[in-house]
Amino acid sequence: MIKKILHIFLLLLLFAAAGGLAAYIAASLIIKAEDTIPVPDLIHKEVVYCLEKLSDMGLNTKVKGVVYDSNVPKNYVVHQNPEPGSRIKQGRDVKIVISKGPYRIPAPVLTGLSEREAALVIEENGLRTGFKSRSYHKTARNEEIIAQSPIPGRLIERNAKIDLLISRGPKPVAVKTPNIIGLGLEHAILEIEKAGLTVGKIQNVVVENTPLGKVIDQEPPPGGYITEKRRISIHVARPEPDPRRQSGGGCGLLRYRLDPGFLRRHVRIRINMLNFTGDLYDGFVKPGEEIWVIPPKTEDTFVFVYEDDELVDSRVCGQ
Repeated sequence: MIKKILHIFLLLLLFAAAGGLAAYIAASLIIKAEDTIPVPDLIHKEVVYCLEKLSDMGLNTKVKGVVYDSNVPKNYVVHQNPEPGSRIKQGRDVKIVISKGPYRIPAPVLTGLSEREAALVIEENGLRTGFKSRSYHKTARNEEIIAQSPIPGRLIERNAKIDLLISRGPKPVAVKTPNIIGLGLEHAILEIEKAGLTVGKIQNVVVENTPLGKVIDQEPPPGGYITEKRRISIHVARPEPDPRRQSGGGCGLLRYRLDPGFLRRHVRIRINMLNFTGDLYDGFVKPGEEIWVIPPKTEDTFVFVYEDDELVDSRVCGQ
């Protein structure tokens, strides 16, 4: 009987201890819950607002770092720890990372560069070429950058576009087309060059009752106005033989000897065939020295010899 009573007493004692422990745990949880507060959402909030908000809640603000972010304005929160909604005790730290805004660089200096050079600089700086416009300019060479937007030195974001104003060079000057019809070929070329124009294609034409070596037609026709870069094409009768030529017919080998004297002379031998004009020889030659060149022997190919930029000899190949 005594054992039974003792057993019942021990059971009651265990139940009482378990109840007390449960009450203690529940009270502790209630007290702990009352000591913690939820962490506010600070993401994309201005840093001053965050400082005031955490201070009012009894929490400490700790800046963990600053980063560039093109999607978050400068001085706004990018990241926080603990995350929003987490519960912590008052007096604890809330760590934040602040945005420095988009990464910016100064716009490079592009004015004075060629269009190709500017494109390389833009690419090297992680930028893009924007709108391109072109205009004539008195002093800037063709393809030179004469203006840009944004201006050099202004801070811009990576991958931003830079608009360019590109020079077309000086505006072409319109000049009156000279009348060279009826002139000899050499005289006609001198008139073209005197007008600041360029000789274009020279076509050899045989026409009855027309003096040999005379210009019978030109394109564009005389009297109009054309730009300085325009070429004038010439139709000319077969020229008379030149006594200074020392080779046989055609242009298999052209030999040209300078007159005796004391000073070197600048000799230039140019060829005009089809739509091509170029130099076969260009250099300074001693008096009495002889120059040998072999021009292409084709129909309607003209060779001109200049001494100190003065036309002194010409011939037609393929005759």
